Amino acid sequence: MNGNALRRQLAAGQWVFGIPIEGCGHPKMPHLFSRMGLGFVFLDTEHNPLDRETCTWAAQAYAANNVAPCSASPEPSASLAAMALDAGAHGVIAPYVETVEQVRAKSAAWD
Repeated sequence: MNGNALRRQLAAGQWVFGIPIEGCGHPKMPHLFSRMGLGFVFLDTEHNPLDRETCTWAAQAYAANNVAPCSASPEPSASLAAMALDAGAHGVIAPYVETVEQVRAKSAAWD
């Protein structure tokens, strides 16, 4: 599943299963998670010290195995969302978003 398919399923109210990744683990994990039928993983950069190079590798590896890579950013920031998307994430999970204005500010990275 890629990011567009993930968005379509979520918008349609369908179930999509994923798992948080606290580090990127073994290089065989993307293939394993694909065989398990997971639709997405999210790379947890909020609670883990993953650098951009590691996140880029992981995003490419999961995408190549048809598992949509998402990134959980450490704060609701459009620039951090843009960096995650540049690294290859198909979506961004934003913490601490409580208002419509915060959603608009965060989504500026997609405009």
